[in-house]
Amino acid sequence: MSSSDTYETKLDAASLTCLTFIQMNTLTFSFSVICMHDVMEDSRLNSTHWFSQTTEKSIIFSGAAIDGLIGLLPSVPLISYFGFKSVLVFHGIISSLGTFMFPMAVFSGFYISLLCRILQGFGSAIMFTAVGVVPGIWAPKSEANTFMAVLSCAYQLSNIVCMPVSGILCESVLGWRSIYYLFGSLTLMIYILFWFTYSDNPEDNRFISQEELSQITCGKIEKIKEPVPYISATGFLTSLPFVLAAVSKFSAGRLSDKLTFLSEKARFVFFAAISQMGLAGGMAVMAFTTNRLLAQVAFNFAIVCSGMNIMGVIKCAQLRCQQHVHFTLAVISFTGYADQFLAPILVRVICPDNTFQQWSILFYFVSVLVVLCNLGFPSIAKSEAADYTKPRTQKTDKF
Repeated sequence: MSSSDTYETKLDAASLTCLTFIQMNTLTFSFSVICMHDVMEDSRLNSTHWFSQTTEKSIIFSGAAIDGLIGLLPSVPLISYFGFKSVLVFHGIISSLGTFMFPMAVFSGFYISLLCRILQGFGSAIMFTAVGVVPGIWAPKSEANTFMAVLSCAYQLSNIVCMPVSGILCESVLGWRSIYYLFGSLTLMIYILFWFTYSDNPEDNRFISQEELSQITCGKIEKIKEPVPYISATGFLTSLPFVLAAVSKFSAGRLSDKLTFLSEKARFVFFAAISQMGLAGGMAVMAFTTNRLLAQVAFNFAIVCSGMNIMGVIKCAQLRCQQHVHFTLAVISFTGYADQFLAPILVRVICPDNTFQQWSILFYFVSVLVVLCNLGFPSIAKSEAADYTKPRTQKTDKF
């Protein structure tokens, strides 16, 4: 049976589509705001409309990130109680409604518009969790890394699709409103379809054959459904200041699946080291060089290296936390959203005059911080399932 014909491969594509659209909804305002001229030209409006205020517009921009933080808090207990499928579809539907209603909200007031933006970002709260959870359930052990890498490409694919489509619709007779109506409607339809094709347990899926089921479950540890051990769970902050490169993610996933002569720990430590040290090195080069070409090369190098982190830290979390991986990834996601708020503050403090010397200090600071935060990873990280993932009668080691 060709891997391209398997149901899990089709489900990987369906999951990627769901995550891509939920991320696209958070990007719509960024790509449509430049062509929303008629908002101020409309005869019903005047100069006091919120769209003319810089502060209000900035808050609308960050509205999606605000709910990313808010949405993370209830996502872990909801997944434990209702299952990942129900929570993901719920997030997708909320995101689609927020997107579809935004054009009408713009003319109804600032707070209603902000509410719609928050609803748009509701879905992004579960994206990172999905990247770790879905492969652990549906991918055969020999293809889990590739499966994970493909899903993580949703962040890049959303930009690749959203940008040109938004541009075309903005310049068409349909106008900027059609962007929200199109994405909102498609998101709703995609998640309804996903509801009927995905299941949290492959054994419960009527579309999968017995042969495929055997391939998926072969070699996997049975996951025991128990409450999330919040107190014993630990996490660490991994900084990803640049957009991860889709190509490097996919390549890292394929390579990791092929390096079977190395242990699981050796593989994820290798990719984590390449990712974070490459990122730190690239930023260090940008800190001291005044050559634009060299700075661009260093910047691209940092992006490519950072893309490999999906096979490092995230893979470690998946192996270690097993059925509780959604909690760990929620914590990592929380730090990512926190970074989005702290980064502009850090830039304003260190680079108030936007000079080369000030930016050099910032790059050096981040480079050193990345190195220090990752020094202990090779010795601390483990590939074996943690004690809290096992049945109570089988627990032998303590955290």
